[in-house]
Amino acid sequence: MSRGPSTPVGVFPQTRMRRNRRWDWSRRLVRENTLTPDDLIWPVFVCEGTDHIEPVPTMPGVVRYSPDRLPAAVAEAKALGIPAEQHSCLVQTRLLSQAGKDVLSQPARWRRITD
Repeated sequence: MSRGPSTPVGVFPQTRMRRNRRWDWSRRLVRENTLTPDDLIWPVFVCEGTDHIEPVPTMPGVVRYSPDRLPAAVAEAKALGIPAEQHSCLVQTRLLSQAGKDVLSQPARWRRITD
C-alpha cells in the first residue's frame, strides 16, 4: 500500500490504535460503563388500604402496594440485589387542586399509610 503525501499515518480503519486496551486495568478504566444492581433504586408506589396490589395503568408492569404488602415486595427487591427503594404515595384525584394544597398534607398522609 502506498501512501500519498496527504495521507496521515494512523488512518482508521487501516490502523486501529489499541494502546488503551493492552492491560486489563486500562481496559476497565476506559470502558464506557458498568451497570449492576448496586446502581439501582426501585421506585415503590404505595396506596391506602390493606391486602391490595393494583396495577398502574400508565406504567405497564408497575403496581401500587398497600402498606401491609410492602415488606414482602421490598424483601424481594433486596433478594435481587437492589439496595434502595424510593416510596411514592398515590394522591387521590379528588384531593388534588391547582394550587397544590395536597402537598402540604403529604407528610400526614404518609404517616397514616405507613402506621
